[in-house]
Order: sequence, then C-alpha cells, then structure tokens
Amino acid sequence: MKTMDYQFHLRAYERASLLSLLCGIVVVSTVFFPHMFVTLRVDRIGVDAVSIAVILGWALTSGMIISWIALRLQRRSRELGLYCLLCQASLVGFPQRRLRVTGRCSHCGAQVLEPNACPFSAANAG
Repeated sequence: MKTMDYQFHLRAYERASLLSLLCGIVVVSTVFFPHMFVTLRVDRIGVDAVSIAVILGWALTSGMIISWIALRLQRRSRELGLYCLLCQASLVGFPQRRLRVTGRCSHCGAQVLEPNACPFSAANAG
C-alpha cells in the first residue's frame, strides 16, 4: 500500500469514527431521558419492578450501542484495508506511529507500506 492511499483511508476511517461517536452520543442522550423519569419515580414511590426494568433496559441499550459502534469501526477499518495482511492486526491508533516511520506492522514486523513510500524509512536514508 502506498503512503497516500494509507492516509486517504485513514482520513475516511477518522470521519467514520467521528460520525459513529456523534450518533452514539445522540442515541445515548435520548435513552437517558427515561432515566430522569425513573429517578423521580424512585424518589416519589421507592424502588419497584418498573424502575428496575427501565434502568436495566437503559444499561442494556447503552451496552448494545457501544458494542455496535466498536464493531462498526472494526468493520470499516477492514473495508478500508487498515489492517496487516499477515497477522490481521489493526493499523489504526497507536500502531500508526511505527507504520508511518518504518512502513512495517507494529505487531509482526511485516512490510505494509511500500519501502520507497515511507519518507523516513532506512531504505530511503542516504
């Protein structure tokens, strides 16, 4: 993969992650409103089956949303080719630093970016 392709795919992944984060915030904030009514109900009546069911439903829904966001981002990085072809490790996040400098996967050391495409690689020095 060339450096330009990697940077283009990385920007697309960052846009997708930002969109997923914003969607998650919107959904979790709308799920939060029933929680306010449960709090008022618990203050007025006390803990009952309805309040427990709403709180458990809110926790389950929030967990599902977070899982969906994580799986969606993982799938998007696979679609964009932001993973090592040898060990299937992600090339997004912390591994980016080593990849940009050496062009190699930070997990297995396989050459991911073309050697002449890495501006700071040892092959281009000198």
